[in-house]
Amino acid sequence: MANYRQIMEKKIGRKLKSSEIVHHKDGNNENNHPSNLQLISSIKNHNKIPKKKRKISKDNIIDLMEQNNQLKIESFSIALKQIFTPYQIEIIIKKSYNKPLSKTDKEVFSRVIRKKLVALANNQLFQLSQQIIYG
Repeated sequence: MANYRQIMEKKIGRKLKSSEIVHHKDGNNENNHPSNLQLISSIKNHNKIPKKKRKISKDNIIDLMEQNNQLKIESFSIALKQIFTPYQIEIIIKKSYNKPLSKTDKEVFSRVIRKKLVALANNQLFQLSQQIIYG
């Protein structure tokens, strides 16, 4: 039995009839939160729900995009932590947002961070690392 049907049975406190349909209100079949599930008495009644209500809403698409962006940021953050110290990352963030750097920040940027960034941006170094890692 599908997980969402079990969730609906718990929600209503009884077994579902085979003719009953569990409808995902937001159109996202992966969202099995009880508040997103609606009991529909038959497939006939389910088909009466306008198609626009059965599609993923604009808000859901935005939420999915934000989740995807958050995953990219977390992945990027992990990569930064493998190369730079927390202090260096702080300077990189300041620099990327055009925030003023202290004299010490500027010195660390020019002596350490810039060299690492130049190396990371080098296409030949990137190709060599890919060849070594992946054969």
